Order: sequence, then structure tokens, then C-alpha cells
Amino acid sequence: MVLRPEFPESGPHYGRGGIRTYMREDFLQDLAGATITGEEFLDAGASVVVQVDQRATGAKSGAPVRMRYYQVWTFQNGSVIRIESIMERRDAFETADLSE
Repeated sequence: MVLRPEFPESGPHYGRGGIRTYMREDFLQDLAGATITGEEFLDAGASVVVQVDQRATGAKSGAPVRMRYYQVWTFQNGSVIRIESIMERRDAFETADLSE
């Protein structure tokens, strides 16, 4: 899983263990009631571009938090081999070799 530099905790997180550690120790640590919803799914051959709506509440502040972004999920032999989080639609389409 790759989080581009414009995301908090950016960088690569390798394998199930790396993703699990990131989710538990970084991402969910500061949030309460987090939901991540895929709103649009676009076929890009070996990849799928997903428009994501992420909502939560700050665990300490109680402030609502919302982020909208894209993910490009890439598959090989029926398994996910890469998930890349990208802020802009144009960049997600370029990553997946799609045209708008």
C-alpha cells in the first residue's frame, strides 16, 4: 500500500503485516468511528480506480474529519498486489492509464 506525500503517514507499507501495523498504530490511532466508503469504481484492466469518501471523528478532539480521495487497486492472478492512495482524480486516472 502506497500513500503519496500529500497524505499523513505517507510512504509505502509492505504486505499484510505492514498494512495492519499502519492501520492500527497510525491511521486508526487518532480517529474514532472511521468509515471508508468506495463511491465510484472504474475498470482499468488490471486495476480499478476507486473514489473514496473517508469519515471519522478525532479521538481526542471530537472534531469531524472527512477526506475524499482516490485509490488505484492493482490485481494479479486474482490477488491485490498494490493499493495506491492519490488525492486528485486526474493523477489516479494517469496512474491507471485511463483517460477522463
